Amino acid sequence: MTGGSRLGLIAQAGALILLLLLPALANLSGYQLHILELILLTIPLGIGLLISMGHCGQINLAQVALYGVGAYTTAILITRAGIDPWPATIFGALAGAVVGMVVGLPSLRIRGHYLAIATLGLAVAAETVFTAGGELTGGPLGIGRIPTLPGIDVSEGRDAGYYPLLVGFFAIAWVFARLLIGGPIGSAFGAIRDDHLAAKGVGVNVGAFQLLAFTISGLLAAMAGALYATWSGYISPDSFRPAQMFFLLTILVVGGMRSLPGLVIATTALIVAREAFQQFEAYQLIIFGSLVTIVMLVAPDGLAGLASRAVRWVRRTAESGTRRPTPALATPLPTDREPD
Repeated sequence: MTGGSRLGLIAQAGALILLLLLPALANLSGYQLHILELILLTIPLGIGLLISMGHCGQINLAQVALYGVGAYTTAILITRAGIDPWPATIFGALAGAVVGMVVGLPSLRIRGHYLAIATLGLAVAAETVFTAGGELTGGPLGIGRIPTLPGIDVSEGRDAGYYPLLVGFFAIAWVFARLLIGGPIGSAFGAIRDDHLAAKGVGVNVGAFQLLAFTISGLLAAMAGALYATWSGYISPDSFRPAQMFFLLTILVVGGMRSLPGLVIATTALIVAREAFQQFEAYQLIIFGSLVTIVMLVAPDGLAGLASRAVRWVRRTAESGTRRPTPALATPLPTDREPD
């Protein structure tokens, strides 16, 4: 391990410890802690999309629907089937992985905007199931009175009890994504994203890796949804509508399609901004659409690309400032002597 890698690991571990201690250090209110936990739940949801769409190049507009699959599966198993919340949460995550693989099946035959339409259609179908599921899904009213996970101390409220668990989930999703992207699977994803025909030509099993990307995306989304169900205690179709997908896409575009740090920054900034300007909720789609357009024009690579260009500019400026000018060659003075 190089010195830079070791320093990076120490910095990330320090940031995680600081995040874990943040509520006590910053004396966060109950509302502020709730928003922070919402951010911690949304980041793994975005990481799944970053893997399938950013790194593997597979357009996936059903990510929020997979989030709903995890939440509804968990809630139904707990409240309707009487299954213990922990196993129900695991089943909810696995259900999302299976549905994610099914969502990825069209990618074996279609690409581009055709795949976008197919995955959006599946997202609309999922919303219809959530809304028209009758007593099973609770219909438009959803499912309430979902108990918390056993072992979670909620004596000071659900938010205080769930915070360490959500920090742990965020940390696992972050480490998993870093190892996946930096390993051979990430290299195969990149090859498929850049040119799937060339990837197939060098022996990459394109179909298998495409399905793997959707499965991982679905697993992370559904795990976030499963935790959301017991964390909030109530779910309804409103939280998993296709319109929510555009907010998630805005996060991905603003942060950078393939940047984990950019995703974290964009998620935090946009969720805080959304909460701060709730009076403009009716105009959110217009605002987010305009924001995506501006970012694509000004910084096509998102905040990550903008930061990278800024760092390169600072380095070039520093190097040009410290570089000494090359002395001019000495020119012999003219003389009156005639050549021999």
